[in-house]
Amino acid sequence: MELVIIAQKEILMKPEKLFGGVNSRFSRGSRIGPVYDEVKDFYGEAEKKAKRSLDFSLETLSNQIDTWGGGMPLIVFNSLPRERTEPAAFSLIFPSPFKSIWIFDTSNNEVLCQILGMREENGQGRAELLFIARNVPSLGYKTYRVVASNSSVKTKRKVKAN
Repeated sequence: MELVIIAQKEILMKPEKLFGGVNSRFSRGSRIGPVYDEVKDFYGEAEKKAKRSLDFSLETLSNQIDTWGGGMPLIVFNSLPRERTEPAAFSLIFPSPFKSIWIFDTSNNEVLCQILGMREENGQGRAELLFIARNVPSLGYKTYRVVASNSSVKTKRKVKAN
């Protein structure tokens, strides 16, 4: 969180950057179109800085989480002050192609997932998956494991239309 605050300070400490100083279009009373474009550009710049700060913060935090174990770790973050259960979609790249894929929670229980896409590209296996991330703690995270296999799996589960 400190990094997000630093990004906000950087923006707030430079009002001339946001409003263009004394000789900007804001102070000269020009047409609304150019002013809108200028503000839109400044907003885009602020949004990029905030995204970089958030990405860096999440990467720093995820480097502190124990992800030891089989498969590929998947960390779901919850930025809300309440526990959440919501769909989570993500893409993964595995070092080799695969035929089936599973998601497991920290108790090693299988989590049902929907494969949105699966393909081989440049000798790697790529997958887009959707699953329900259940009970992710408020202002916290939950770790899952994604395991890929070269063997096909038949399931007895049936999907019914509502």
